Amino acid sequence: MGPASKKSISMRPRNILKAMRALPSPGGYCSVGRQALPDGVFWSADPSQHFAGPFAMKAELNKAMVAKYVQDGLVKHKANYYSRAFAEVFRDLEPKLQSLVGLVEEPVEFGHG
Repeated sequence: MGPASKKSISMRPRNILKAMRALPSPGGYCSVGRQALPDGVFWSADPSQHFAGPFAMKAELNKAMVAKYVQDGLVKHKANYYSRAFAEVFRDLEPKLQSLVGLVEEPVEFGHG
């Protein structure tokens, strides 16, 4: 892979992030298109339980995590502790991009020196 190809590939994530940063804030804690958060923490086999949001405020997100914990049948005294602790632990979070997956379509060959 030549220098021009390397530069082109390295610029892809930068350009993608630049475009994503230009998007308006969704106004809360949610997935793209103000959809539910796609995380196993919020998954439920019961469709009437909506633990995954979207959430307008951090307090709603914290409450949903504790409610999901209780619904899973885990220890209730821990749920009580979490409901108090989450307000302190997650107090300064800003919604932001959590991960970036970059794909290179052409095979990359590594030489020896």
